[in-house]
Amino acid sequence: MKGKVVLLLVSKAELLPQEGLLLLLDRTYDHPYHKKLEGSYEIVWISISDTWTDAERDIFDFLSNSLPWYSVRRPWVLHSAVVNYIKQEWDYKNVPLIVVLDSKVWSENQMQGDNLDRIREFNATCKVIRNAGVQLEMLYVGCKDLGQQVRRLLAIIDEELHRSLFSFTKLRFFWLRLESIRRSKLQLGQSIHSDDHILKEVSALLDTVNEGWAIIGRGNTADIVKLSASEAIKWLDRFPEWEENLAKLGFVSALRAAIDPPPPPLGP
Repeated sequence: MKGKVVLLLVSKAELLPQEGLLLLLDRTYDHPYHKKLEGSYEIVWISISDTWTDAERDIFDFLSNSLPWYSVRRPWVLHSAVVNYIKQEWDYKNVPLIVVLDSKVWSENQMQGDNLDRIREFNATCKVIRNAGVQLEMLYVGCKDLGQQVRRLLAIIDEELHRSLFSFTKLRFFWLRLESIRRSKLQLGQSIHSDDHILKEVSALLDTVNEGWAIIGRGNTADIVKLSASEAIKWLDRFPEWEENLAKLGFVSALRAAIDPPPPPLGP
């Protein structure tokens, strides 16, 4: 690996959900620039676990022998100092991260580079809509497992977009409040599978890992549309197609109608 850029992929033994794993493989090996960059970098998987059960070892052995990258062959014998360094210095909290090694270590999670690009794209789209006369504001709320990556991301957003956003402390309060709501509901005997709308929505946000999302709403009302980040950008980009419905339906309802058009009226 001498002279190459090394990407350290740190995760639990099961690596990623199947969809995430397929996406990672696609973006790495089926990317149009892969042939151009081939030979200039290598990926090394470092698997971290607090338990290392027999089942976890079996999963690791299967994946490490199946995937097209290097791996630390016996991660369960890693010295505790190494594991602690990864957790503390790279802010690893059981969520997959990628650390780049070249002439220096970049401890920033490169998956957060993708988040920044998505935020830039989302903000550019919102700017087009605001220029059309729509009052639309954007707030970035980070993710449940707040770390130094989110703190750095907040600083970059504030510098580039020049917009007033939540502080890091307010982000922590936001996610702690969601945790408190879910805990209170569960203590009252509610179940995740019950018909409690608030519990379901809060749990959906708390259980979302490595998947961007957007909630678009109108003031202090329950009228909201929740979308994945990619879907939100897709439908907001298509704003000129449903802009004509704003006066009659309002922004949120017009967006919802564009995503899920009402059935055509029945004939006589």
